[in-house]
Amino acid sequence: MINEIPFTKVDGEKLRIGKHLFEKRWVESIRKAKGHKMELCEATLDLAKVKEAVGTATVARLYIYVGLEGSEESIYANDWYRKGMPLSVSFAVAEPADMAKAIVDTVNKFNVFTKVKKVLDVTADGVKLTIKGTHEYQRLQKINILVGDGEMLGEEKAVLAWDLSEARYEASGAEDAIGADAYTAKTGVTLVNPGVNGFGTYSQLLKDLRLPTANHNHWLSVQKDEMPVVGSVYTQYIINYYAPSTANPSFTAVGNRSMSETTHVFWVREDLVEKWEEVLAAIDPDAAGFETIPGEVTGNFNNESLIDA
Repeated sequence: MINEIPFTKVDGEKLRIGKHLFEKRWVESIRKAKGHKMELCEATLDLAKVKEAVGTATVARLYIYVGLEGSEESIYANDWYRKGMPLSVSFAVAEPADMAKAIVDTVNKFNVFTKVKKVLDVTADGVKLTIKGTHEYQRLQKINILVGDGEMLGEEKAVLAWDLSEARYEASGAEDAIGADAYTAKTGVTLVNPGVNGFGTYSQLLKDLRLPTANHNHWLSVQKDEMPVVGSVYTQYIINYYAPSTANPSFTAVGNRSMSETTHVFWVREDLVEKWEEVLAAIDPDAAGFETIPGEVTGNFNNESLIDA
């Protein structure tokens, strides 16, 4: 964790960073993953489209299924392998703007979308209902409008059905995809933001990497510089190092050469990136800059819809 540039010394093609010594000839690659802040999932529902779809029904139900990506929060536990939470609210069919307002009033008055803590924020603007997540790991997986099925007592049918995996496919440009605009016109739902998990942020470093380590966080610890700074974003630098091993000198005594492959990872605060890259330039193996890789953590999110309303 680099919150300030440590002691560095360049000697030809050798670079010392604190207690680490690197020789350019043994550096296989240097890669970087730029950090980024989180973004909340968000979608809008057109109540004018809902009014058109419900037909003669007098009561309808808004059904939302919230999935998770990169989190295993216990309040989302269910009977399925992957965690998720169904939420719903019933409303009387009226004019589109009145329905939007009624849904928001019901949700806020009776804490319909609160399960231990608030799960979703719902606001109305004319005929548009905005549904927004409350933390970065949420994904709006389904948004359906249900009405009573006249053929079967107590049963419901979906008159509007939006699914995240379908929305992604229709917007993918595949040969048989109808396109994002056409899918929005069909379902009445516009995906404003699918949600993005932060990378190199204070919360991500603590949750996924458990930094600072216990060794740096106990009483009379050696140093405190592993603690990430709240509000800062860190870029990850990965140095792949392949050098002769000094740990097993006995192998070399019989004519063998023992090599050691190690991976060194540095998290560098965003305001120090430029200076840090000037330091690493001394051991850049091809002097062509550092390969950039995606800044992401593989999550547990399932793109296939498992839950039907």
